[in-house]
Amino acid sequence: MVYITADGGQTWQRVAPDRLPAALPNEGAFAASNSCLAVEGTNNAWFATGGASVARIFRSTNLGESWSVFNTPVRPTTASTGIFSLVFQGALHGMAVGGDYQKPDAVFPNPLVANDGGRAWQSIGQPQGRFLSSIAVAPGAAHRPGAFFAAGPSGVYSLSPLGQWVQHSDLNVNVIAFPSAKTGWAAGPKGLIARWNIEAPAGVQKP
Repeated sequence: MVYITADGGQTWQRVAPDRLPAALPNEGAFAASNSCLAVEGTNNAWFATGGASVARIFRSTNLGESWSVFNTPVRPTTASTGIFSLVFQGALHGMAVGGDYQKPDAVFPNPLVANDGGRAWQSIGQPQGRFLSSIAVAPGAAHRPGAFFAAGPSGVYSLSPLGQWVQHSDLNVNVIAFPSAKTGWAAGPKGLIARWNIEAPAGVQKP
């Protein structure tokens, strides 16, 4: 089910079932610190799923009033496998990560990238081929595109201009976010909170 609001969250309305593609058997969306859902601009929204025979991306271009769905290369083998987090930089260019949260060291084909609004996805390489629970964009500065960062139990990574993933930290991280082009935040197990200074080579600092 999907619910939308037009008054800042005071009231919510369920999207009519005939405007939302039906779920597959065992299909669901992982909470993933709210990052299984992505929004962009004033009309676009996406959410990712797992647990079924294929992980899918649902997309709306009209403020959530109706949705279409697209398959990804991810073929979950258990209810704990699928896409956990996705982000879009503009209406077309998106990235998604995931895996099996119960087997974080298992090899998994991620991250995934789409350049057509989410219709078709392909793998662009594996940061150690492990489970990743969060992906985010650090905003660009002075008209420069933002940088993609991904994180999970094995650490924090960024995507280089050459298309290679660079590991910056081995902290066990559940979620990352970047409120500015220079600073990011991460949270992890046992109350971990970390600050990321993009300009500092040393990377993550723990308070």
